[in-house]
Amino acid sequence: VFIALKLDEVVHWSLVKVLAPYFAYEALNLLETVAGGVLGHHMFVSDTVGASFTETAAIEEERRMLMKAVGRKTIMTALRIAQAVLIGMKVDGSLDATSWWRVMTPVWILVAYLCWYPIKKYINSTSAHRLLDAVFTAGIIVMLVAPFFLLADRLEGKRMSSFDIIMPWMLLMGVSFLFLFCAISLAGSEQLIQSGVQPTRRHAQSPPYRHDYVAVDMD
Repeated sequence: VFIALKLDEVVHWSLVKVLAPYFAYEALNLLETVAGGVLGHHMFVSDTVGASFTETAAIEEERRMLMKAVGRKTIMTALRIAQAVLIGMKVDGSLDATSWWRVMTPVWILVAYLCWYPIKKYINSTSAHRLLDAVFTAGIIVMLVAPFFLLADRLEGKRMSSFDIIMPWMLLMGVSFLFLFCAISLAGSEQLIQSGVQPTRRHAQSPPYRHDYVAVDMD
């Protein structure tokens, strides 16, 4: 509602003020994350009282994973808030001397984290096809983050259509639907073969109805 009022020039607030509900939402998310981490930490500490050595080690591992997840979510929330503030200040004219490449620094930090994921996955994986898995994951990440680089380039003045910016996402969606269609088709054929029905063409002289087909359909 505030954005619509801002675009219609009904209100003359700065974009940072217009985004105040979003900041409040992210602040509540951050508070929920921190509170959940604190409560979880106290719960694990209380569980270690009177526990055996093996149980204590398992509880300590769970506590470490919880703290890691809380820290990661807190950083992600802080990056989103910082990015919204920087964009608002840039649109309001407070950062006219700053390029969009610098304004989108929180996004680049997130991109760096995402690019590290396939590398970590390759190092920690014990699969025989870990290189192929890492390359495939890296390719998907590149397709996901490419529009942000194109958007920053366009905001800096390069002539580029909006269709070109979202093209990587459209290609990724198209490939995903293609794989989904192939998976559904192969799964359907596999079920037919397992149930005793071979997906072969019926002869022209065969009768239009057969009892075995009716039995399979009823099953």
